[in-house]
Amino acid sequence: MLYNRLITQIGYEIDKKHEIEHDYRNMIYKLIQVIDENNDLDLMYKDELNYKELFKMIGLSIDQKMQTSIFEKIQLLINTLNDLAGEKLLIFTHLNILLTNQEYKYIMEQIDLNNQTVLIIESSQYILENIPHYYLDSDFFLSHIML
Repeated sequence: MLYNRLITQIGYEIDKKHEIEHDYRNMIYKLIQVIDENNDLDLMYKDELNYKELFKMIGLSIDQKMQTSIFEKIQLLINTLNDLAGEKLLIFTHLNILLTNQEYKYIMEQIDLNNQTVLIIESSQYILENIPHYYLDSDFFLSHIML
């Protein structure tokens, strides 16, 4: 999703896109010159720029080094997917095991403020006392618990 978004953004800036493609072809040409000077092999190469491959080659990714706790990583995931994915369904399981009550409530508020579609599956209700939720019992009876 990140790569597709960046490719779209590059497509809007035609001059920059042409400049990147020109520089890429020059780099390929220089590499091939060096390789041809030192080898007698017949080699194949492609000079068409594939942005996704280029992004992978340079290791382009979302920086996660600043997030050290599970809570921070979940926040980053929620915010990043909100920015990139739009109307996609996000599924979490057993957040109540990984987060404190306060962190859990903050994540719920963040999801609500982002207006995201999120399915959270929990194995126990102990953290859900003050949060509206659905409960599926052992008889597969689904009940909505509003507070």
